[in-house]
Formats: sequence, C-alpha cells, structure tokens
Amino acid sequence: MYFNGKFNREGGNSYQINNDTTIVHRGKVVSTDDPDDAGRIRVRIMGIDNDDTDNEIFYAFPMLPKYLNIVPKQHEAVLLFTFTTGDNKKDRMYMGPIIPQPQNLDDSTYDINAWDGFSFGRKEFGPAPINRSKIKGGHPKKDEIAIQGRKNTDIILKDGEVLLRAGKFVYPSDLANNTRGDDEFDSKLKYKFNNRTQGYLQIKYNAQINVPENNANPEYGSVTNIVSNKINLLTHKEGNPRFNLTNQDNLISDDEMQKILSEAHPLVFGDKLLEFLKLVRNAVSNHTHKYPGITPHSEGSSATAKVMQDMNEYDLEQILSKNIRIN
Repeated sequence: MYFNGKFNREGGNSYQINNDTTIVHRGKVVSTDDPDDAGRIRVRIMGIDNDDTDNEIFYAFPMLPKYLNIVPKQHEAVLLFTFTTGDNKKDRMYMGPIIPQPQNLDDSTYDINAWDGFSFGRKEFGPAPINRSKIKGGHPKKDEIAIQGRKNTDIILKDGEVLLRAGKFVYPSDLANNTRGDDEFDSKLKYKFNNRTQGYLQIKYNAQINVPENNANPEYGSVTNIVSNKINLLTHKEGNPRFNLTNQDNLISDDEMQKILSEAHPLVFGDKLLEFLKLVRNAVSNHTHKYPGITPHSEGSSATAKVMQDMNEYDLEQILSKNIRIN
C-alpha cells in the first residue's frame, strides 16, 4: 500500500514539478539479488511500480563502472535514470546509494533519512561531524580524496600522504571496544575516534627522516608506518612454519589467524640483540678461569667478573617483540 504526501517517501513518484518532464526518479531498493552478477538491483519507483511485485520490477544497471564495487543495500535510496520518458519501466540505470552525511554511510534508508536536505525530505541534517571533538580525525577533510567503507574503514589521499585505515572509530558494540566509559563516545553520534586499537598504513612523502647533529641540514624523504595491535609479516614461499594465507572467503580465517599469532616467530629487536652480542664479545675476550677446566670466573668485584655477571643476568626475552611476528 502506498500513501501520498509531500514528505512521505511512498508518495510522489519522481522529482516532478508542475507536470514537467521527469528526468530523474527517486527509488527504493527492494532487491540486490542478481543471478548474473552484473551489479543489477531492483528499484521501486513510487507511483510507477505500485502495481508490480518486487520480482516484476525491471533490473536497474549501475552507472558506475565495474572497477568500483558499490552496491546499495535493500531499503536504501537511489536515483533512477531511463533512456526515454515514454517507457520508464525498463532499461533503467541507477546512481547511489543516496547518503546525506558521513555518519550515515551504513545507515541511510529511503523512508527515514536518505533525502535529508531536499525539499521533499527532512530539511534538517544531523549534527555536522567536522566540529565534534570526539570524532575529530576520523572523517576525510574537504580537500582530501577518499574512498570510505560502510562504517569503519577508508583510504585517504592527502597532500604527500596516503592513509589506509581499519577501525578508525569505536562503537559501543565493537568486540575491540576498550573504552573506559560511555562518556568517551560522542553524545549524539554514539561513536568515537579510535585511539587505542586502530590499525593503519601511513605513507608520507617530504618527511624528515633523520635527526641532524651539530646543526647539520636535515634529510627529507619518504616514511612508511604500519600500526596495529599485532603485526604479522608473512610469506608464501619457503615460510617456516607455513600458513594458509589464501583462503578464498577471507584470505586468512580467524582460526588461521590464531595459529599465526601463536606459532609464527617473534621478530628480534636489532638494538637489543646487538647489546647482548656486545656483552658476549666482552665476556669471551676478558673472561678468566681460576683453574684449567673450571667454568669462567664470574664472582667478585673485578672487571672480568662484572662482564660475566652482566652477560649471565641479561634478560633474553627483551630481545623478542611480543607484537610483530614473521615466518
């Protein structure tokens, strides 16, 4: 059943004023099932498709090229285009989904908020994310080019910087949510910038890459930062141990991830290993024996004894990273 009304999404069938020729229709996605995997969806145009069941509605083809995979969800809003005004039931093309604001990327429905800001929708927008301190840094800025995921991921192209992020926000329902209280979340948007468990890859150009001494000129170049709670550097060929890194559903399954975190080798801290090797070198070079066949002398207050003592008491566990693993 469909009702008429100026602001009712089930009302007027298209953007049409004073019976002018319609050039674009607003439609509601009723199905994304496409057996031919051509990116087609079924979209209901109110007032035109009222007498058709969902399966009787002609498919609409995406206007975006196949290089970009953006398929609207059921109940989201899209714009519909046809080749002629004489028959607007077939040969449809769609653009969308229609998203009014950045915080609506995963929650923008035809019947509620998709048309916010239009004359036929709710005229008031939600709170503007740009000025809210608890989510600052999460949404791309106006002068940046970005590809955003539905909820929590993005790729941002800045001036001299590329940023790839996962978990840029924290939501109360997140399994990785380690906030210390509800007051950390934005009071209206109900999420916050993730400053504890966010994973990202940052590539920066024109970055200072040395600490100059004696007033020397600093050196500039490129820097790549990989940040996450746990980091795995894995190889397909001749890895030891070997892992399944090409699962066709998700590349690395949850079970395989746990296997990697427990069985892959912890990375060695080069400076700590060098520190211990210097102790070993000093011990080998300076140790003494009380008598032939007796273990090296490591007692007393002599310099030789101190070298042996430092080597024997060195905490070898500090050489290994707890969070970076390799195979």
